[in-house]
Formats: sequence, C-alpha cells, structure tokens
Amino acid sequence: MSIKDTCIELGDKIQGELVKIRTEQRLLGEDLTHRINGVDNRVKDLARTMDAGFARVDERLTGLEGRMNSMEGRMESVEGRVESMQEGQKTMQATQTEMLHILVGIQSKLDAA
Repeated sequence: MSIKDTCIELGDKIQGELVKIRTEQRLLGEDLTHRINGVDNRVKDLARTMDAGFARVDERLTGLEGRMNSMEGRMESVEGRVESMQEGQKTMQATQTEMLHILVGIQSKLDAA
C-alpha cells in the first residue's frame, strides 16, 4: 500500500470517527432535551397541583374567617347581655340593700315602741 492510499484511508477513518462523534453528540443532545422537557412537564404539573392546593387552603381560610367574624359578633352580643345582667344585678342589690335598711329602720322603731 502506498502512502497516498494510507493517508486516504486514515482521512476516511478520521472522517468516520468525526461523523460518529457528531451523531453521538446529537443523540445525547436530543436525549438531554427530552429529559429537560420531562422535568419541565413534571415541574409544571407540580406547580398546578400546588396552586390547586393553595386555592383550597385559601377557600378554607376564607370560610374560617367568616366563621370567626360570626363568632366575634356572637361574643359581642353575649358580652352585651352579660353587662346588662350585671347592671340588673347591681340594681337589684341596691334595691335589696335599700329594702334591708328600711326593714332595719322599721325593726328599730318597733323595738323602741
């Protein structure tokens, strides 16, 4: 074999290796692209799931806030009733004390007579 034939054969082998390397690089790039797209799709699915979960939590919190406001209104009403009852009790105690003073006065007048 001549040097010319050897050089042509070497050039063909080098060119074949370069084509093979480029093909492998292209295949690896495509595989990497598919993997990246798969991860992207999973992240998007997870984000949708999380958004739906947060929306449900927000709905529950809104419901709880409404219930809390309702309970606060009821508590204010109860507090008003308790204050009213306490006022009534104070008035009743004052009346009873006054009646007791009257009875003591009557008793002392009866004892003196």
